[in-house]
Amino acid sequence: MNTQKLRRGAAALLIASAVSLIAADVGRPEKEFQVVTRQVVQHGDHKITVNRIRPPVLKPILREDLKPTAEQLATDKRRETKRQIDLQVSATVFDDGVTELRWKHNGRSYHGFSNVNFLHFVGTGDLETTDTVYNFGLWMSRCTPTENGERSQRSQRKDLEQKNADYVVDEVQGGPAEEDAFLGLDALHAFYHLNQKELAAAHVIREAMAEERDRKARENPPKAPDIEVNIWPVKSQLNAR
Repeated sequence: MNTQKLRRGAAALLIASAVSLIAADVGRPEKEFQVVTRQVVQHGDHKITVNRIRPPVLKPILREDLKPTAEQLATDKRRETKRQIDLQVSATVFDDGVTELRWKHNGRSYHGFSNVNFLHFVGTGDLETTDTVYNFGLWMSRCTPTENGERSQRSQRKDLEQKNADYVVDEVQGGPAEEDAFLGLDALHAFYHLNQKELAAAHVIREAMAEERDRKARENPPKAPDIEVNIWPVKSQLNAR
């Protein structure tokens, strides 16, 4: 373990293997389903209907809207010439806005803290510069600090910038730290520094909308919809012997 601080900037149904489920995005039958047997189960305030049908003939669904636009094709072509950097980060946001970070790079595990509330990055999947494309996978959660968490935060807060978006790394496991391990976080913090007001404002709007949805759901609990499942037998490797 290397503890030297490294300062950085800027209806659930189980269907046997011999049965297939029809999914809307798999295909569309040429004619209506021919139901062989039907079973209806009352589950709380809604019904679950399971139809065993004759095997249908499915046609592929062709969706014109899935074809890339000229703009998308041009963007993909431009990005192909740039360096690609992927970053998968686990971010735990405490109720004072400090974020605990965990990520891996080349077999090494990194741990640190950021003074940026990573919930402000919801919807940020990638960033593009003149020569690099950063692709982010941000796994975020909220946490009310425990006693140990509060101690951890206090031990790190003195090393964090107060005015600028900043983070520190306090632990590296699996070998010495590599500079490439910090490129994604450097870009993410630089992006936040330049767009802090807009990102924070968008976060406030999302929180207000979520609170309003929760309030309406509490006051008017939605009724669970009835579910209809169509199944048919198919040959499987297990039954082929």
